[in-house]
Amino acid sequence: MKLRVEVMADDIAEGKRGKSCECAIANALKRAGYSQPYVQPWGTSQYTPFIYLDFAINPTCRVDLPNEAASLACRWDEGDVIEPFTFEIEVPDTAVSK
Repeated sequence: MKLRVEVMADDIAEGKRGKSCECAIANALKRAGYSQPYVQPWGTSQYTPFIYLDFAINPTCRVDLPNEAASLACRWDEGDVIEPFTFEIEVPDTAVSK
């Protein structure tokens, strides 16, 4: 299933920079019904940017974070001002919501 994630101005304003469970994207995912999202926008040579939708409930359900969303999240973490944005992710059937 595809999920359209809308990161709104309130998500950005209330987000905490550098906090994977409290950042702007995590706030938007909480509004979408995921209780404890974990967002890792920084990629390395070993993995691409990713999201755990409900880390406490299902820590094996990892979803790739699109590059554009990851780039915005990284810029925001570094102190840049960003505007609201949207992106889509593919949510596996094993994901838990609400």
